[in-house]
Amino acid sequence: VVPTWASDPPRLPCGLCVDAIYSHDKEQQGVNCPQEVFCCLEEQLDGLAQGVPQAYILEARATNIRKFQQAMAHLLAHPRQRPQQQQVVGRPLWELSGP
Repeated sequence: VVPTWASDPPRLPCGLCVDAIYSHDKEQQGVNCPQEVFCCLEEQLDGLAQGVPQAYILEARATNIRKFQQAMAHLLAHPRQRPQQQQVVGRPLWELSGP
């Protein structure tokens, strides 16, 4: 199911950040398309995040507990203190800490 707004997208108050973890099953022909849902989430949350810290949008297959735990760990930092998502995702957490 591709997420949509029931009405016009809400406007976030200044300083409020919305993050998302998309947990999904393996793609099945004609049943679901995780990439399509992920792209829709990305588009909708980017539209909300005007003037606030960039939202993290992460995904993990429902059967991959380790990836889900890593996604949760990325969200522990305060949104104003963490780097852009493109600099973080795909790298082990121990590589992200400074000297």
